[in-house]
This record gives sequence, C-alpha cells and structure tokens, in this order.
Amino acid sequence: MGRASSRACAVVIAEGIGLGIPIVALPFANTALAAHPAFGRDVETLRSAGVQVLLGPGGYEPQPPYRGSQNLYVSVAGRVQCG
Repeated sequence: MGRASSRACAVVIAEGIGLGIPIVALPFANTALAAHPAFGRDVETLRSAGVQVLLGPGGYEPQPPYRGSQNLYVSVAGRVQCG
C-alpha cells in the first residue's frame, strides 16, 4: 500500500512474503483514498504476492472521509500487529 506504520512492520511484511508466511492485511481507507488508482494497484500487488487483503465484500468496506481510522493493521501468522 506504499506505507506501513513503521519500518519494522514493512520489513516483516516484505520478508514474510518472501518466506511464504501467511499474511492478512486489513487496510482502513476511506472512499476517497480507495478511489485513487494506486490504491487498487497496491491491493492487487499484495494479493498477487499471496497476501490475504480483507477489503471488499466480506471484508472491510471503505467509508466516507473523516469517519474512521486510516491505520493499516497487519497480522503475520497471528503474531505481529502494526498500526
């Protein structure tokens, strides 16, 4: 998504993908951010790398701006949460 809440979190995600560790990402983005072309490309990049992105039907549905958090919480094998 272009940004993680910390460098440590970004490294965990990148290395986790390379190590084949199951990763689940839940981006909290508003509808304005989700409409940006880069957002959709980044979600697809993560999904193509094997990351389960909980976004869309059955996951997180973006809300109008100023109605929620824009933090990214990531769980790597249920042990690491960044946010």
